[in-house]
Amino acid sequence: MKAIFITQHGDSTVLRLRETETPIPSGQEVMVRVTAIGINYADILVREGVYPIGPLPAIAGAEVTGIIESVGNDVHDLKPGQKVSGVAQHGYAAYALLQVSQVFPVPDEIPSEQALIFQALTACHLLEQTNGYQSLLITAAAGGIGSMVVQLAKSRGIPLIIGMTGNNKKMEYIRSMGATHAISFQDDQWASVLQEITARKGVDLVLDAVGGPIGASLIHQLAPGGKMVVFGSSSGVPTTINAQDLIWKSNSVTGATIYAASMKQKQQWAKEIFQKIMQGSIRQKTSSFPLSAAAEAQDLLKSRSVTGRIVLMP
Repeated sequence: MKAIFITQHGDSTVLRLRETETPIPSGQEVMVRVTAIGINYADILVREGVYPIGPLPAIAGAEVTGIIESVGNDVHDLKPGQKVSGVAQHGYAAYALLQVSQVFPVPDEIPSEQALIFQALTACHLLEQTNGYQSLLITAAAGGIGSMVVQLAKSRGIPLIIGMTGNNKKMEYIRSMGATHAISFQDDQWASVLQEITARKGVDLVLDAVGGPIGASLIHQLAPGGKMVVFGSSSGVPTTINAQDLIWKSNSVTGATIYAASMKQKQQWAKEIFQKIMQGSIRQKTSSFPLSAAAEAQDLLKSRSVTGRIVLMP
């Protein structure tokens, strides 16, 4: 089978398309013929050596959708021919193994690229980090997770949804996803604009994937009792804060990752997401590339010039 290998840590030129053996499932594994691969920013950080992967060369892990071809001896509830989604340890490939405990059965009518719901699951997890909020700000709002946060927040009736981006050209897209407001940190006056939007009350919930100076500045935009959830650092710079700054308005800052959510909770969210996709109340904008163009696709994601999510189609 064909697969993309990380040959060493570095830029996208270290990715190589190679022939390798098709995996064989054992125990509680299923082997799927991969029909879509979802690229996430974490894939770039693995390639660059920021996140661990183990000995190289290796096929990187990835979120995949596929059709089950065969199952391990201890698999009883899934069968060949069934469409599923999940995260594979070696997912940048034409075939991949999935652990049964991490598999999401997919309704047949949902296209493969729309069944890549890992980012939507993350959005659900982020939105449930607190409760009772009436205003929300999400950075990187035009990306896969950001656009899902906006759509799900709208479907849940949040009155004030503010999408933040570093590209002025993405503001209209963010509004089209359901945000009540879109702002760009390219605007030197973005903090004043945000204060005007919130009538100087601040934001109840800030979800930040950027970090660095932007993340640090957003802490000061929280409403009394407001909470900031850090779930990424696409700027490559940590968010540095003075904890004493949180005292005056009883604010809090926490981190969140979908990996901390239970599988039972993720299965419940998955059913909600698939239902909303079939109803047409949420959608994923996708840009598709062949497997051989994995390097180009990762470069496009890192450039932050794309809206929605990027998908490889083996």
